[in-house]
Amino acid sequence: MANLRAIWDNRFFDAAALTPSNQVATLPAVNVQDRLRKRVWRTTGCAAEYLIANLGDPVEAVRPPALALALVNHNLTMDGQVRVQAAANVQFNPVLLDLTFPAWLDIIGYGEGGYGMLGYGGKIPAADLPWYAPEPVRIIYLMEDEPLVETLKPAGALELKNYWKISLADPANPAGYLEVGRVFLSYFEEWAYHWDNWEMGFQDDSEIVRSRGWQPWTDRRPPYRTLRFHWGGFQDLDKYWSFVFFALKMGLSRDWILDALPDAEEIVSTRWFTTLYGRFQQMPKFTHDGYQGISETELHFSEAL
Repeated sequence: MANLRAIWDNRFFDAAALTPSNQVATLPAVNVQDRLRKRVWRTTGCAAEYLIANLGDPVEAVRPPALALALVNHNLTMDGQVRVQAAANVQFNPVLLDLTFPAWLDIIGYGEGGYGMLGYGGKIPAADLPWYAPEPVRIIYLMEDEPLVETLKPAGALELKNYWKISLADPANPAGYLEVGRVFLSYFEEWAYHWDNWEMGFQDDSEIVRSRGWQPWTDRRPPYRTLRFHWGGFQDLDKYWSFVFFALKMGLSRDWILDALPDAEEIVSTRWFTTLYGRFQQMPKFTHDGYQGISETELHFSEAL
């Protein structure tokens, strides 16, 4: 089983100069570099749209590899396609990376899974999308196909090249336009050891206040998802200190994408619940048992709306 994955270091893409195929004047392409996911880039069409990111000359000796592309709060339908290209020049000649992915993954196969697991197979029905993906986050792991990665590594195609092109095609989209609220193009980190247990929940911060006459006044707010992970039994100092260094790095102001169940064997319909864009709720605390010589800690994460 694959461990928890996190995508967070988006500094190169966020500093890139963007050139879209088109955009609505009030919803420009630069909105995908904004942490507020509701500030979307909206196109004027839906058949063949694209976004070119010019990352400029590397400011470091070697940029980290682009192992994942994530589209947050998009409106692509089940028929949508995402194409990723990378090159050293704006003409994209030669193209060093050219991959196409479906906008949505298949759920479990027909007849598989137990009660309530969408055992009829295929794609998630459009009517079920608001439930299974109320705030969709599509993560495309560019390194999942190991033979492909081995072929590309000698040419360095997975490094963050100067120019990247993200093409979106969804001709039958009923909206007549495409939207994306946030884009991550970065590497991801995978925990070297698995969590002991995890918890998924929903938080509703709505307020209900009653007057002296018992009339209710409601400030309704949208619910959001939360994740909690627990690690225990840290007997090795390297495991303990790796979490300490991670805690110092993560902070509370940075936006992250967490994929709690990245393993392909997991039910994909469940993964839409456990792939979240948001922030950590608090810095982790480490409890050390001096008698047994072990430590434990937790991470709390909440979805950003």
